[in-house]
Amino acid sequence: MTLELIIIGLGKRVTGCALPAIAAAGEEVRVRGIFARTERSEEIDGNTVDVRALESLTAADLATNPTVYLCVPKTEIPGVLGQLAALDPSAADLFIDTPVVRLKDFRHAGLLDCWRKVSVAEDCARMPWVELLLAAQGEPLGKLKEVAFEHSAYAYHGVATARALAEGSEVVSARRHKNPTGYVRLLDYMNGFSCEILDPRDYSQGRILARYENNLVSDQPAAGESALAIEISLDEEGAITALRLGETEVVLDDGERSLTHGDHPDATLIARQEAMKRVGFLRLLRELARGQEGYPLWDGLEDMVVDHSLERLGRYRSSYFTSPRHRTARWVYGLVSRLAGG
Repeated sequence: MTLELIIIGLGKRVTGCALPAIAAAGEEVRVRGIFARTERSEEIDGNTVDVRALESLTAADLATNPTVYLCVPKTEIPGVLGQLAALDPSAADLFIDTPVVRLKDFRHAGLLDCWRKVSVAEDCARMPWVELLLAAQGEPLGKLKEVAFEHSAYAYHGVATARALAEGSEVVSARRHKNPTGYVRLLDYMNGFSCEILDPRDYSQGRILARYENNLVSDQPAAGESALAIEISLDEEGAITALRLGETEVVLDDGERSLTHGDHPDATLIARQEAMKRVGFLRLLRELARGQEGYPLWDGLEDMVVDHSLERLGRYRSSYFTSPRHRTARWVYGLVSRLAGG
């Protein structure tokens, strides 16, 4: 099945990640149109792209089962969601970029209910090295128990990446404290998986350290650290062909490989994070094209709430009053948002 895509927004995220991934998808994805604030033509990678004004989008555009990829500044999300709701998008799917809505705008989250389906463009959850760490479970490593992101994860994306390694489990609790070099976030998931995130993010210096039942794994084992190393295989043009961990291998197909050009041959795995995210975005597009759920809306909203709580309160604990999966919490967040919004 071909994913019929309408794109709203044309910022760096779209031009640097989404459009290359769409091109790599080939016949699996077709772009019906790109919309932004104003009508114009843009030169992107040597191609002229015609952009329509968002005001020209009609109910008829949304009545023929498209998927709308919404990627606008987070301050504009409520207004654009309201504009789209007025067009009756009940026959369309929404593929919305993170953080879905800010907590201060939660009163507008009800606008998501008018779509046929909603999923989140959280590409970190589909990165190849995430697949590799999960696939390596079993003999001889055992089960993946914990991961440390040392300057290699950011905000709600870090919550989502850890969730993917927790195989989709919910966040039970989280806390944030200061150390001599920055802040440390500690996340606990319902299935017993845990994650430590050392801020600030710096992909050029970052690394991952995963603890399995029987050994440690890292993309950059430290001196004296008895950790198995993740290996990167490159082709003659410097594109990633595969990632390996012992006997476990994740092979990238031609479309995925095409999204990994441009990094220095000696770049570490985490230094290649932008390429990994482009591959993750392509994988999400393919999931949607196959009629699959993609990254779930409730996971995306929980990622945002956990991140906000850690930033403002230094802690989070899941309950009927705090988890956006529960109607009570959604009512509370909506009320606080309305009061804050005037």
